[in-house]
Order: sequence, then structure tokens, then C-alpha cells
Amino acid sequence: MIVAKNMLTENVKVLKSEVSKTTYQGVAVAVASILCALLALSYYYTGEVSLNGVIYAQSVNYGLWMLEGLPFIFGFWGQYSSSMIAYQAGAMIFDQTQELRSRADSLEKQVSYSTTHDPVTDLPNRALFYDRVEQAILSAGNQNKILKWTPLSRQIITQFKIEPCSYSS
Repeated sequence: MIVAKNMLTENVKVLKSEVSKTTYQGVAVAVASILCALLALSYYYTGEVSLNGVIYAQSVNYGLWMLEGLPFIFGFWGQYSSSMIAYQAGAMIFDQTQELRSRADSLEKQVSYSTTHDPVTDLPNRALFYDRVEQAILSAGNQNKILKWTPLSRQIITQFKIEPCSYSS
């Protein structure tokens, strides 16, 4: 679970950095717009773009003061909302990844079962039998035991043949 939490944290950091770039670009556009408005007001009030015109426009036009504060408000708001969106997106990605892993595990178990059992009767098939015999041989070899194969078991195996049935109506 710690690995998953670290993964989620990393995803959120990546998403935040991408959204932060957009926020900074938005703040830059807002500041540029305000500077253009300030210079236009300077020209409007004094007939020229100068430092004195900018100071005069700042002292006369109070709406310009509020306008100049908006990029910072938008920047803080953008950072907060981007953090929330990044966290939610990371959590959604994590949840979907977990769901896909769960589905993959379930399908893997289903495939494993279907390869070792007959689909009609749901009985173990020959592949499962050979697997169990191989496991018994390996287990006996690891424990230095002798595995005995009796003719009776060979006779049972050779008699156990599934023949396809044909039903007629």
C-alpha cells in the first residue's frame, strides 16, 4: 500500500507541475493585459506614454488598482484548483489501475482454471493430472522418496478416455 501511495503522490506532482505551467501563463497574460491598459490610460490622460503618465493614471483611476490585484487572485485560485484537480485525477488513475489489475488477476485465474478443467463436466482434465504427477515426482525427488507407479493406476488411466457423445433426436 505504501508503494501505491508513493505512486499516487508522484502522479499528483506531475499533474500539478503541468497545471502550474498553465496557471503561470494565465497570470502572465493578465499582467501583460494590465500593463497594456495602464500604458493606454497613461496615453489617454497625458497624451504620451511616460512614467509621469503612469503615475498620474495610477493616482486618478481607482479601478486600475483593483484590476492590478486580479492576476494574483487568479494565480492563487488557479494553483488551488489545479492542486485539487491533479489530486482527483491521480486518485482516479490509481483507482482505475487497481480495478484493471483486479480484472487481470480474475481473468488469469479463470484462464488457468479453464485450461485444467473440462468445460462441460467441470472435472479436472488430463493436463491437470499430468501437472499433479509432475509435482509429485518433483516433491518425491526433493524429499529423497521413491514414487511408486502401480499397474493398477496405469490401467485406470488408460481406461479413462472421454469419448464425444452424439445425441440423436
